[in-house]
Amino acid sequence: MKLVNPLLIVIFSILTAPVFAQVGIGTTEPTTMLDVNGTIMVESAIIDKNVDALVAADENGVLTTIDLGQNLVMNEGRISYRSSSFYSMGVQDLSGISVLPGGITSNLDVNIDPGEANEGKIVIKLINTPGNIKITGIQGGYDGRHLYLYQDDKSTLTILNMSNLSLPGNQVDTLTGSSFNISGQGMIELVYDGPTSKWVVISHIE
Repeated sequence: MKLVNPLLIVIFSILTAPVFAQVGIGTTEPTTMLDVNGTIMVESAIIDKNVDALVAADENGVLTTIDLGQNLVMNEGRISYRSSSFYSMGVQDLSGISVLPGGITSNLDVNIDPGEANEGKIVIKLINTPGNIKITGIQGGYDGRHLYLYQDDKSTLTILNMSNLSLPGNQVDTLTGSSFNISGQGMIELVYDGPTSKWVVISHIE
């Protein structure tokens, strides 16, 4: 019968046994499985490095980053709410929109839906507006959505009141019973009324 070297048994046991050693970075006396004495930087492809973010674990326990968005700001480790007067601005080029006879533009798309160019924008600057267009409705409404349409050229833009030329959920109630125009520079402030499924004009400036 062959004898097995006791030393080999000990080495094999060490190599095959689970390792529960504590690891220290910046410390020689770790107190947990991973003990870091210093700062940690987490790299993630899903975040814009020009904005503040929180670090969190996903459902698999993998560390990732969460964008704070535009209404929360972080300063010296504290999170605060940015004033609601902060309105981000997007731009919508209207030079390529479809204009029907009479200047009718139905269901205007200003790209404010998720994944689109103006997602999260409150003020939409309209550029290259075709002359004398009539907007029958605006896409992208949901309950409480706040939107400013800012025109900055010489065209005349007309908002039609509750026009049947638009889908019902995109229609605009001017609250005057009639349509109104913006000639040249001007701004329209709207909010979406979810229960009635329509945009409501709060104010406008010519």
